[in-house]
Amino acid sequence: MTTQKDQMLSGASPTAIATAQKPATIEAPAAPEPVAAAPVVAAAAAKPKPGESCATCGQVMPNDDGDMPADPNATAPGYTVEMAMETMDLCAIAKVPVSDAKAFVKAKTPIATVRSELARRAADATDALAIDGTAKPAGAADTAVAAAWDSVVQEINSKMPANARR
Repeated sequence: MTTQKDQMLSGASPTAIATAQKPATIEAPAAPEPVAAAPVVAAAAAKPKPGESCATCGQVMPNDDGDMPADPNATAPGYTVEMAMETMDLCAIAKVPVSDAKAFVKAKTPIATVRSELARRAADATDALAIDGTAKPAGAADTAVAAAWDSVVQEINSKMPANARR
C-alpha cells in the first residue's frame, strides 16, 4: 500500500490522491422494529380553581392574585410595564430615592421626561458641591490637627535637598 507521501513524491496530483483514497464506511446498525405504543390521550387539563392542586405540577393554586402587579395599561394607554421598569432602573442608576421613583411611575411620567428630570437633578447636585481647595478647620480640635500636620510637613521639607522639591 502506498502512502500519500509516496504518491506525492511520485508526482501524483492532490486531486488524484484524494480520489484514490476511499474513506472507511461503517454500516449503520439496523433500526429496531417499531413497537406499538400505548395511544397518547391529549386531554387538556382544566385550570385548577384557587385552593386546588394542579394536576400537572402539583402546586396549590393561590387564592388571590394579590401578588401580581396591576397592569398600568388598564388605566393609562401607552404606559407599559416595560416603561415602569425602565423608570425604576434609571432612578436606581441615578441613586434617586425609591419614593421619588415610585412617584414617577405613579404619575406615569414618560421616559424622556424622567431622563431630563434626573439629568437636571444631577446638574443641580454638582452645582451645590462647589470645591474649595483650601482646608478650613471647623473647631479647635481640627485646628490643632491641622497645625500638627503643618509642622510635620515643614519638618520633612526642611530635611529634603532644595532641588528635590518640585
